[in-house]
Amino acid sequence: MKFCKNISCYLLLCFSVYSYGQNIKQQQWKQRILLILTNDEHSVEYKRQLNEFNDTTLDFKERKLMVFRVTPNSYRIGFDETKKKASTELFKKYKKNKESVEVILIGLDGGVKLRKTSLLRKTALFALIDGMPMRKSELKNKN
Repeated sequence: MKFCKNISCYLLLCFSVYSYGQNIKQQQWKQRILLILTNDEHSVEYKRQLNEFNDTTLDFKERKLMVFRVTPNSYRIGFDETKKKASTELFKKYKKNKESVEVILIGLDGGVKLRKTSLLRKTALFALIDGMPMRKSELKNKN
């Protein structure tokens, strides 16, 4: 019986690691990823960062930008408060600084394009993305 419990725990752990990875990996070449990582969801810096992205839904959609809000034990996709997924893997993999908030932009190719520990202004984010060769190509093909 103990063996079955151990197997069940192992499979659950593998599945949760697999599902977080799939959320990021399956977006490669489809979506840019913006990770907003925090040690504390109630911190002033975290709330300021989220407020900076108010009313940006269309801008994010146009730039193929998907947001992951990551805490030490969970993450949310987008700005929906109801869909929280338990996982420690995103936080462990990407949180590199001791600052309370860290913002990371992952490009369409899966590479880290920006890592910032201070407030990231939406204008700076959009300018960075709009200056990328793939984004320029998207805009050129759009017209």
